[in-house]
Amino acid sequence: MLMDTARKLSGELLNSPEYLEYKRAKEELSNDEYVSSLVKAYNALEMSLKMGSVFEQEPDSLNTKRFEELSSLIYETREGSAYLLAKMRLQSLVGEIFSIISGPIDFFNL
Repeated sequence: MLMDTARKLSGELLNSPEYLEYKRAKEELSNDEYVSSLVKAYNALEMSLKMGSVFEQEPDSLNTKRFEELSSLIYETREGSAYLLAKMRLQSLVGEIFSIISGPIDFFNL
């Protein structure tokens, strides 16, 4: 029953305005090879920087500078900025859902 509810929630998420906007922005982005390659590099660097912070490592200043440069280049384009904003909205929604689901579990207090 719990997994059925999770599947239903997943379906609802795929029909949400946030996901539909993300999907549309991602499709538009795929039509621009240059901006798409910037976003791929941005996503990889973002993941690397986040993983470093998880393990409490100081961020590499070169990677941080490159990340900022990529961000600027991407936000200068209509497709890139639309994609990143749609991605952030979708991530925010998923984060809110996670908070609602995990809130009563109390993962973070010992």
